[in-house]
Amino acid sequence: MEKSIDVIPEGMYCYTRNEDNKVKVCPYWEKIKDLPEQMDGYCHYIESGDSDAEGLSLLWDMCKECGIKDEDDERI
Repeated sequence: MEKSIDVIPEGMYCYTRNEDNKVKVCPYWEKIKDLPEQMDGYCHYIESGDSDAEGLSLLWDMCKECGIKDEDDERI
């Protein structure tokens, strides 16, 4: 199946909230239940997860690693 960026939420997280404040999770994001917390996030779009990362990865906390539709971080 071809991957589509159209379904990836805007912003820095692997989810978005609609007008009713309901959370819609990116269809590529998954929590791997057999792994320890802070190592259990996985992105099927980039085919990588926290347990694969060399260094810090925040997929477990639903922070994007793909960089698609990610807002520019203009905080000082």
